[in-house]
Amino acid sequence: MWHVSVAMPGDIDEARDVYLDVFLHEEPITRSLGLDRAEVEPLTCRMAAYNFAKGMSLFARGDTDGRIAGFIFCDDLADSGVEEVLAEAPAGFYERYAPAHVMLEQLRKPLFAPALPQVGEICHIGLLGTLPAWRRLGLGSSLIEAAAVRAAGMGFKVMVAECSSPASVRCHERCGFKPAGEISYGDFEFQGRRPFAGLEGACVLMTRRLGAGESR
Repeated sequence: MWHVSVAMPGDIDEARDVYLDVFLHEEPITRSLGLDRAEVEPLTCRMAAYNFAKGMSLFARGDTDGRIAGFIFCDDLADSGVEEVLAEAPAGFYERYAPAHVMLEQLRKPLFAPALPQVGEICHIGLLGTLPAWRRLGLGSSLIEAAAVRAAGMGFKVMVAECSSPASVRCHERCGFKPAGEISYGDFEFQGRRPFAGLEGACVLMTRRLGAGESR
């Protein structure tokens, strides 16, 4: 039905639109911020170039037509390139994106104690997405499992994800992830306001320990 392959720098153009559709229109946090596609697109390409070169991200492609059916974009939490890319963002972009950035940083705090993670220690799932025609077929879980096996083979000890919807939480739970913290959308405050008050539920930090058995 589908096959999984490693995302390479040469795949950026093909992946761009698929990624942006999920990031801007389906991911609850960024959708609520109303970010501009023209601003996000070049930043997405720079992030992809940085992380695809590490060989941690994967595509699922349909066996019949070879087109992208889903993706899982992963990075090294200690060397993700996010701060460098945000520093190059157009004027005013960070101010609009800051509520999401700050909330996710707060959610990840348990991962930074008692010491900061080292490079090669924590594999971070930045975004998981499937095209509408490929949903409810187990593709998301298949991508998570494939990424976990690859991360373990690269020596990573832990895999983490910030799940922004109940469906995402359930998908990760099916793959052995456990909740390690959450931030209620309605309670999160940023500069005296609650930017995600219109969202229900919470953003949940999910973690999975990787072991030798993962790298089979």
